[in-house]
Amino acid sequence: MDGASMAYLQSYRLTTNEKKKYGYPPSKTAMGMDLFIGEVSFWNKGYGTTLVNMLTENIIGEDPKTIVTVDPRVENERAIACYKKCGFTIVKRLEKNEWHEGKWHDAYIMQKS
Repeated sequence: MDGASMAYLQSYRLTTNEKKKYGYPPSKTAMGMDLFIGEVSFWNKGYGTTLVNMLTENIIGEDPKTIVTVDPRVENERAIACYKKCGFTIVKRLEKNEWHEGKWHDAYIMQKS
């Protein structure tokens, strides 16, 4: 896997509409985060935990009042376990949040602050 990409990680400021959907006031500073480790050989080795902790520490370090959110699918137990290990808590369930491969999927809104 020399030089190959193993993951996708991004953060972004939540829009006013996303804040409303997630249950946050418009004045609250809230960031969203996405992580996808596409190479199965990198699963269950701690890379996700390391990446999530690095990013959230950076975001919250810049502004301790910031909330960082993720929205994993309810059935994605591995991701949910990783986020919990990194200090995220489930705050809300969004029904029919994402249309993927011909069906709707529920998601959890998880936050760390």
